[in-house]
Amino acid sequence: MVISLILLPAYGFQYQYDSLEKIPEYDAVFNLINSQDSTNTTKLDCQSFIHKLDIEDSKLNVTYENFIDFYECEELYIKFARCIKDEKTVCIDSNNIFSDQCSCN
Repeated sequence: MVISLILLPAYGFQYQYDSLEKIPEYDAVFNLINSQDSTNTTKLDCQSFIHKLDIEDSKLNVTYENFIDFYECEELYIKFARCIKDEKTVCIDSNNIFSDQCSCN
């Protein structure tokens, strides 16, 4: 039991998106969407008091919650926008949200 609890955080998932959209009611909250698969979305919140990158399932339940600071939020936004513009896709690894790679392995 103890071994499985130690190994569990090492196992992550990769999520691929092809669209970054600003949520209309906000100035700095964005959804990452995969137009081919709506199973998961990711919300980048750079506006709230607590900045976050949340990976949500199709029912909008948070499956991965990542607390980040303002500069990390800005860095992620720039990376997501660049990857989608240049490579038409961005990949988020739930164990390493700051990976500089645009595509999933």
